Amino acid sequence: MAVEPLTNKHKHKHGKLNKTLVSIVMPIYNRKKFLAGAVNSIQSQIYKDWELIVVDDGSEDDSLSLIKLLTRSVKQRIVIIAQENQGPAVARNSGVEKAKGEYIAFFDSDDLWKPHHLANCLHAFAEHPSLGLVYGACERVNYFTNECVQKSTFYTKGQKNNLFSISKIQEDDVHLLDQKKAIILQLSDSLDCGLQNSLLRSEVFNQLSIPNFRVGEDRLFIIMMLKYGFKMAFIDDIHVTYHIHDENISDTNNKASFKKRISSLEQLIYAKQQLENYVSLNDIELKAHKGKLADEIFWELGYSLYQASGDYKSAIFAYKKGISIGGMRMKYCKTLLFAVIKMILTK
Repeated sequence: MAVEPLTNKHKHKHGKLNKTLVSIVMPIYNRKKFLAGAVNSIQSQIYKDWELIVVDDGSEDDSLSLIKLLTRSVKQRIVIIAQENQGPAVARNSGVEKAKGEYIAFFDSDDLWKPHHLANCLHAFAEHPSLGLVYGACERVNYFTNECVQKSTFYTKGQKNNLFSISKIQEDDVHLLDQKKAIILQLSDSLDCGLQNSLLRSEVFNQLSIPNFRVGEDRLFIIMMLKYGFKMAFIDDIHVTYHIHDENISDTNNKASFKKRISSLEQLIYAKQQLENYVSLNDIELKAHKGKLADEIFWELGYSLYQASGDYKSAIFAYKKGISIGGMRMKYCKTLLFAVIKMILTK
């Protein structure tokens, strides 16, 4: 996908910024077909004072040799790390350890940044020095057809998502989040924040590291940041093109096979079940966390995946697990009873 032309809004919004090094950490694992676009996207940034740290996480294709070739003529500092496959969290943490910048950005090699991503995030930091993280919206695009399936991850069917309701200060397109409300929303719903669409102060990593999970590590990390007192803001503007393709491992890839979607969601649920090993939650936060976790296990895993694929035995197990976490509810009971009857009749 070609990088979109710069609009007047993006040209004039940020003005001149102080020269501040941004460390871009890009993990790669068998991403050969995406790397040319990734490097071009990074080089197309308006803000040029960056270094790129590539962490090859045990690729089995030619990703490592290709990234060396593609970055050979890049003027900025390039660091390439090769390690055995350990997952995205370990790869990102490895990159952070080598970073020299005052800010850290994470680039997912199969996605693209808009040219204004770094510049507009840095402008928000300059205007609000107390922030620890700033993020923009993503557009979701089918990699193969170039069809835009979601114009902005901040909106659903044209309506603003819940993150707008916890914005306590708004200046231009920058929304500062209410700290306590942000924790609850991230636990019960979503702040629509991922590492690939964020810019973080490097000092965050003096206290925290990304938890070692292959799925869901970014969601936990956002909660950890909030609980440690780091303030956040979002910019109501598209900063990232998130590509949907058959190699996505995240639970957002709804067109993947049932087997792959089940595996991804199971890994996400496992990660979220470990949250209390990383932070302490008060009673209100714990209720929000357990309520969301129960619904994900019951409805998303049990109903939408196991039962929809005809696996009633696994669905019933998920229903019972969801009930044990979230408590007995009328809809839970009806759905569980139906599944039991259906399993008996199909034997």
